[in-house]
Amino acid sequence: PAGEADYIFFDHAEVDFLFQAKIGTAEKPEHGATLIFKCEALLTKGTRVVLSGPGIEAVDTTTVPVDVRFIEQLNRKNEQFPMGVDVFFIDEQGQLLGLPRTTQIEVKS
Repeated sequence: PAGEADYIFFDHAEVDFLFQAKIGTAEKPEHGATLIFKCEALLTKGTRVVLSGPGIEAVDTTTVPVDVRFIEQLNRKNEQFPMGVDVFFIDEQGQLLGLPRTTQIEVKS
């Protein structure tokens, strides 16, 4: 079942898939799921966001290929650090965008 899987692959990003993913425990946060979503193109369609956190110098503004509802649910899923999920998007050109559970995501208005 998806709620027990370590890695979950999807043909498209949809917020309902986030509800199913496990987040690990305080003692074993590495048991949180990794979700990998296929998308048409990175950085051209989606929601403008500001990313910050470990591994990001200062802040970075980019486009994530999902809607605001998806980002809100992802933030809820990752609010109990160190527990959470890691999310990756891969597009048809082979480009990859990773959002580790440590990434702070703010929708840019």
